[in-house]
Amino acid sequence: MKGQLIFEKMNKHWLHFIITVWCFILGNALMASVDPTITVKAKFSALPAVPGNKMVLEYMNGDQWKQIENKPIADNGEVTYVFTPPSYGQYRFRMPGPNNTQWSDFIISQGKKEPLQFSFDIVFTSMKGNPLKVDNSPENKLYFELITLYQSFDSRRQDKLANKEELLLLQQKLNALSRKMAAENKGTFTGDIVADLVYQPMREDYPIEKTDGLNDSLFYAKFGISKLPYYETAALCHNLFIRSLERYFKHFHNEKNEAADIDFMDGVMLRSGGNEEVDAFLFKYLLDKMLGYKNESGLSHLLSHYAQDCAESHANQSQTDMLVKALNEVAPGKKVHTLTLPDINGKGISLLEVCKKNEMTLMLFWKSSCNHCEEFKPVLRKLYDQYHSKGLEVYAVSIDKEKAEWETYVKSHTQPWPDTFLAYDKRKEFNQFFPVPSTPTLIALDREGKVITRLIVRGKIEEYLKEYFDK
Repeated sequence: MKGQLIFEKMNKHWLHFIITVWCFILGNALMASVDPTITVKAKFSALPAVPGNKMVLEYMNGDQWKQIENKPIADNGEVTYVFTPPSYGQYRFRMPGPNNTQWSDFIISQGKKEPLQFSFDIVFTSMKGNPLKVDNSPENKLYFELITLYQSFDSRRQDKLANKEELLLLQQKLNALSRKMAAENKGTFTGDIVADLVYQPMREDYPIEKTDGLNDSLFYAKFGISKLPYYETAALCHNLFIRSLERYFKHFHNEKNEAADIDFMDGVMLRSGGNEEVDAFLFKYLLDKMLGYKNESGLSHLLSHYAQDCAESHANQSQTDMLVKALNEVAPGKKVHTLTLPDINGKGISLLEVCKKNEMTLMLFWKSSCNHCEEFKPVLRKLYDQYHSKGLEVYAVSIDKEKAEWETYVKSHTQPWPDTFLAYDKRKEFNQFFPVPSTPTLIALDREGKVITRLIVRGKIEEYLKEYFDK
């Protein structure tokens, strides 16, 4: 009995010891998982002689810079930011204003030898989009060397008078440095991501049978973005990713040939690496492009070939998913959802009833604070007066947040067409059936309420109506 008690007592000690060890390990793991606080101090000289100078610290996220903090610069030129990094990658200082060159960037990385405190002495007039030197950061020393060389190549590439042989030598030098850094600095943001972003594909990278017969333009169309790190979410944390896509888009885009945009999006999506976050970003990027340029054939191609792969689950439906659903609801040839909204007198105006009485009804989504809408209204009024007798009607839907704003505007800007208001608490349901990515948005419907065109460029509305009514 006594031996049993001793045994049980020993077991309890061992159990206590094991629990203590596990708590220690778990505690350290939890502490390691918490992102550290970063301190960034900068002292600026040669600042503009204006009162209240401010400096913004931002980080790159997909296709946009997001703000950490916008702080006033002290009289001695100093400013300090203390924050927990929302992501690791490219950061920059930027002075607010119209000049886009008033910024300089650096890298915040998770590397073991990377500092938690950065100190900068910056000559404001030398920023101009250049990388910053960071003496106590191994990562930034690599980054500074690589980006400085890339910028030299990029500026020479954009010079139409540049010597082709010199440009080729610079490209080879850049590629050699990027491959060297990628091989020797695995596990760093610069080695794993930036080195691939700056790499410029060359003919010698591929078997001769794949490049034989291709001129420079065709070679770039086929291989220009083949080295982008689609498989890494971290690629979204540097602006060279989106800049590479934009350059690729300009190579294809032709307003007189919508099919060229389809080649562009296939070139982007067929190279995607299966990373869900990157693929979702690419889909949203292409969707915005097609909507922005009102490219119906490109939009249809994107939605039919790539939307299903990028859509999220219904339980976690994003704004992009909602927009895709609404765009499919107004696909050409499809009858729109039943809609009845009140006019300025509170009378319900049925969209389908309006359609029945006219050859074409233009749904116009607008808001009183939209400058583009204000500029477009006189143009639309002139066309309305010209084509109303031939069967043109407008069904305007205000998406002002406050009803009072809409009422005030409509009473002082009377139009001959039905002008309705969409209540704010009805927007969620409405957005499932009608896409309004921006204002003004125009959708053309026939007598049956079927969609004729869901994307109409407002700058080409006169040409569009002329072709429809004067054919």
